[in-house]
Amino acid sequence: MKPYLKTIAKCFLNTFHENEISAAKIELFLYEEEGIEDQLDKLLTEHFCPSPKDKEMLAAIEQTDEPEQILILMKKAMCGDNRMALRKKVLSMEETITPYLLEKVLRNRQDHFVENCLHFFLFAKKDYTEWIYEHYSEIRSEYMKSMLCVALGVRGKAEYIPFLISECKRFLAEYPDESFDQGPYLAVKELVNRS
Repeated sequence: MKPYLKTIAKCFLNTFHENEISAAKIELFLYEEEGIEDQLDKLLTEHFCPSPKDKEMLAAIEQTDEPEQILILMKKAMCGDNRMALRKKVLSMEETITPYLLEKVLRNRQDHFVENCLHFFLFAKKDYTEWIYEHYSEIRSEYMKSMLCVALGVRGKAEYIPFLISECKRFLAEYPDESFDQGPYLAVKELVNRS
């Protein structure tokens, strides 16, 4: 990382704060703690009895290979082990689902879909950070923008730091009652930690 970027980033990190808990922080934790999702899945399976609706949802996840149907499922609220099964399915379909998913990223504002998209961008085989950066202004959901900043920090390059700082400040000014600033904040922190 270029020294001036490191200085700017460290100055920024010293003046802004990290929330104790936020959706961005939870997704980042799931990314960083290797194997934690499998452990959670095992724990949920052992200690919770799925409802008939949960079983029906899992069957729908397992039985479809249609990208459009998977994208519909990505919008739905579901129990934790079904969400993990869905996320694994999305990653296993990366090659076929990506064109559909990228188009939906620009328009969709549904929270579950946003969080599932971040998971995809963090764990996908291909690095989509250039696509995110190039299409960022076209994304309609501020929550999606915030969460995808995390992907820019985890898989992106240090040159994104000024942009991420600018986004953090914008989110704080425009959405003081939301935690949208945490996505770009955590992204800057990740880029500094990786350098």
